[in-house]
Amino acid sequence: MRGDRPGSAERIIQMAEKAQDHNRKMEEAIIRASIWEARAGMILGASVLLILIGLAVWAGMSGNNILAGMLLTSGMLSGAAALIWGNHNGRS
Repeated sequence: MRGDRPGSAERIIQMAEKAQDHNRKMEEAIIRASIWEARAGMILGASVLLILIGLAVWAGMSGNNILAGMLLTSGMLSGAAALIWGNHNGRS
């Protein structure tokens, strides 16, 4: 046949293998980044919740029960919102 070059089929196979290897590496990187993002979000969320609880305890011990209630309420609402939003996004 005209235009056939020796070794061209082997080159095409090598290109396909390189592309497949690259895609696999990229998918692994995306998965690692997604796991890291989820863990960082959980750690930051838990930290904020613990800070709010600590501030509420401090406010309550200082006699400012209204501020303590507001801090606890905001912590509960943000935690509930995070759970609802996380469950909603997990189903899509």
